[in-house]
Amino acid sequence: MQRKYGIWILPSGESNKQLQSLINEIADDYNAIKFIPHVSIAGVLIRDEELDLEKEKVNRLADRLNRFSMTLDEIGIKDEKHRCIYLLAKSNFLENVFKETTVMFPEAMIERNRTMPHLSIMYGEYPDKIKREIISKNPDIKLTFEAEGLDLCLSDGPEEGWHSIYHAAFPDS
Repeated sequence: MQRKYGIWILPSGESNKQLQSLINEIADDYNAIKFIPHVSIAGVLIRDEELDLEKEKVNRLADRLNRFSMTLDEIGIKDEKHRCIYLLAKSNFLENVFKETTVMFPEAMIERNRTMPHLSIMYGEYPDKIKREIISKNPDIKLTFEAEGLDLCLSDGPEEGWHSIYHAAFPDS
């Protein structure tokens, strides 16, 4: 069977805790979807019998990269379920991450992520009035974290069930 997976960068440390808390709080207050905070790099379809091979490819990809800092600060909204409210992800190293991902996963769907790297803080379809209300409660979100590696995450089925199945650490710089 073929399933959908994401290659994601998961925030580390205190930033991860703060983002998960914010996502959960918004979800609780607005009956929205809970999900793990992540910056999407690519999406891939993987057959169950090829999963170990794909984990090895993620590991080789991570070995080609280095740890780097990422800042999340500019908040935005879209009329899209998975980019309802988001924070733009900024780093001088992200373009290299996307380039190397294309080398290892030429079939990966990355253009959407590459043109606007982001970390969503709300999923769903809500009117702009509600989105602006949420933003007004959280106007000065600015977080910086160290990207420590890539995660292969199952992103098939309901968002609440999405989770990392494999972590490949970047080499120490």
